[in-house]
Amino acid sequence: MEEEGRVIEAGNDVIKVEVESASCEKCEHFQVCNPTGSKKTVEIKNDVAAKVGDRVVVSISSAVFSRVAMLVYGVPVIGLIAGFLVGERITGSEPAGVVSGCVTFVVVYIFLMIYDKKVFSRQEGLNTRVTKVITGGHEKE
Repeated sequence: MEEEGRVIEAGNDVIKVEVESASCEKCEHFQVCNPTGSKKTVEIKNDVAAKVGDRVVVSISSAVFSRVAMLVYGVPVIGLIAGFLVGERITGSEPAGVVSGCVTFVVVYIFLMIYDKKVFSRQEGLNTRVTKVITGGHEKE
């Protein structure tokens, strides 16, 4: 998957790219995934000598993107179901199972947010890379 973005900050070997996903806007689940419609910022290793203000093409493999989607959506739902089943089994009460499932869902989601900040916000976590720099109509790879 490739998206175009703008370099907003450049360090020694890392750049921050602001990406507004065009493909997201076409997706029927856009408001669920990105309800604010805000742009996303990602830190990427600067292998192509991009400078602040440059337009760049950011690439992430589809396989990695699918794994991340499963982590973000699938794991919390699995936690919700498991929490419900365990809570209901222990107490014998369906309402207690619902509460247990919701609590498990929230705990799993918080854990994933912490995990995201430690692993997936780094370039190595998602194998994100800049494939092209588009500067003033010129392209360099």
